[in-house]
Amino acid sequence: ACLPSQGMGAISAQMAEKCKEAGVDIQNCCPVKSIQSATDEGIVLNTVGGKVRAQSVIIATEGNVAQELISTLPKFSALKNEDEQTQRSVGCIYYTFDSKVPVSEPILILNGASRDPEKSPVNNVCFPSVVSSNYSPEKSNVCSVTILKSAMDFYDGKLDALDAAARKQLTSWFPSEFSDDILNEWELKGFYDIKNAQPAQLNGPTPANINGGRDTAVFRGKSLPKGLFVCGDHMATATLNGALESGAKAGEAAAEIA
Repeated sequence: ACLPSQGMGAISAQMAEKCKEAGVDIQNCCPVKSIQSATDEGIVLNTVGGKVRAQSVIIATEGNVAQELISTLPKFSALKNEDEQTQRSVGCIYYTFDSKVPVSEPILILNGASRDPEKSPVNNVCFPSVVSSNYSPEKSNVCSVTILKSAMDFYDGKLDALDAAARKQLTSWFPSEFSDDILNEWELKGFYDIKNAQPAQLNGPTPANINGGRDTAVFRGKSLPKGLFVCGDHMATATLNGALESGAKAGEAAAEIA
């Protein structure tokens, strides 16, 4: 496994830095409200800061936001009545501890046994501090635990019970010498309930399961106006690789117009 040493934000920071070096004007906190028009002469966007005109536009958002923006074009207004892309929710628990790490390899450990949301809420676990020491304070470690929706629903509003069940399950995954630390010494550092963690790879109007990515000039089976493109994990596979792959594809298509 590999992780940016300065966190996932380092990916967008690196991209932004390269854009600035190329003379790109980056405007933050200026969301697009609608697409006013898209013709052969160019595209006009309505933003909270005013109108923006461009020869080409790439909508690099989550699928449901892309659907909402494209639906503001008259010929695509029917999108307002179509189902949104199915989303998958997930929970994340983070523990920190100063003791020895149960696994010294930079790997993701999957639940290959029970799917009981009550007794086995953990879907997978990893130790980011094993991949990069920057993910935890000096002489400390961090454990990341992923909880799927079924268990999140079962333990809704009962974090203490979920924490206890997760710790108990993890003691069965590692040698007994780690059990006391897991149950009593690991500190619960954070808990996140992420409602739209990623687009579903099955079901819904456009499952995110296309290796190589969909045509970025087409949305929901309909060709977009010249110069308008869509990218994101929802246009390829529900992974970081899918998002980057789709983004590169859209960028190359837009460059051909310039």
